[in-house]
Amino acid sequence: MLVKFTLSRSVHQAFVRLSSGKKEIIFVAGQESNNQYKVEADLGQELPASDIFNIELIIGDSIITKPIRWNLGEIEVKIGNAPAEATLKVSRGPKPEIKHMFRQPDKRPPQFVSLLFTALTAAPFLILLILWGKIGVNIGKFSAIAIPFHLGFGWILGLFTLFWLKLDMFTTCAWLIPVGGFTFFSGHKLLSHMARSKKPEKSDK
Repeated sequence: MLVKFTLSRSVHQAFVRLSSGKKEIIFVAGQESNNQYKVEADLGQELPASDIFNIELIIGDSIITKPIRWNLGEIEVKIGNAPAEATLKVSRGPKPEIKHMFRQPDKRPPQFVSLLFTALTAAPFLILLILWGKIGVNIGKFSAIAIPFHLGFGWILGLFTLFWLKLDMFTTCAWLIPVGGFTFFSGHKLLSHMARSKKPEKSDK
């Protein structure tokens, strides 16, 4: 069966429906060029038996509330001499086992490449330690009062990482409010402690 038709504009859906009593089969029309559509089907494989079918064109689009149904007429289908029950035969019993084929794992890179990548990953941290040594960062004055602030700050960075990976905005904000408040108060306490520790040095001078 070959059905070709032309519409005034392109539509979202176009079908050709064959029906006979309670039996029906619907073919999707493919768009060829411009506004031309075509349905090409082998009725000998699609229909179970010979019969007279009513052929109908169905047009659907987003700008219309109900699809357009156009009755084209009737078509008589004769399917060879094979009995109808041959195409309706249903096989019983267990179905064949489905075996899944998993993709083979990729070959691992050489050990030299892995070590080089590890060194490049650790390079920024090593450069940071070298620069701290040249600048003269005084780590000896690190006090236990600074631990809560650094923990809170690290918690915030970890929360941002989780937000990037899997959390949504509302869950992130719900956790960020108490964590941010804790970090703010611990940072304020740390700055107050540093200011008090510098006052005696200024008075001695």
